Amino acid sequence: MPPIPSLETVMLDFDYFNRRKEVQTALTNRVNTVCMDGIRHADRKNERSPFSEVVWLVPTENNKRGDYSQALPSVSKDISVGGLSLVHSQPITAEQVVAILPGTNGPTFLRCEVEHCTRLGYGFFQVGLRPERVLQAKENERLAWEKRCEEFDDEPAPAPAKG
Repeated sequence: MPPIPSLETVMLDFDYFNRRKEVQTALTNRVNTVCMDGIRHADRKNERSPFSEVVWLVPTENNKRGDYSQALPSVSKDISVGGLSLVHSQPITAEQVVAILPGTNGPTFLRCEVEHCTRLGYGFFQVGLRPERVLQAKENERLAWEKRCEEFDDEPAPAPAKG
């Protein structure tokens, strides 16, 4: 016969359950808020899908090629057939960028119009991009971008996830 748990053990389990429930409620409220914000955007032309990957940005102007050796990493938020939403650590002031989407079959280079750059706070900006065309990167541009990626690969690896 298993031992009867002490009152202290039962109370600790109850406390854990309450804390867990509080966390679930907080996250549910956040998800509901985000979903409700999305409903208000009835003017969107295309349905969005969550999309979380590193996307590299090369600021350009007047349909010029840009300096691929100065590509900036950002993180995508969502994607649709009509555009991308990114989170970046600095404002994008250029009217155009080349967005580089790494992939298993090689990177995709997209010339994009910057639709908006909105301050989120705490040093982050949401950037809306409207792709205009797929670019065929020149060999020297692709190599410059790959070298730029290596600069970021030298950073220490994050701590392993618990679990």
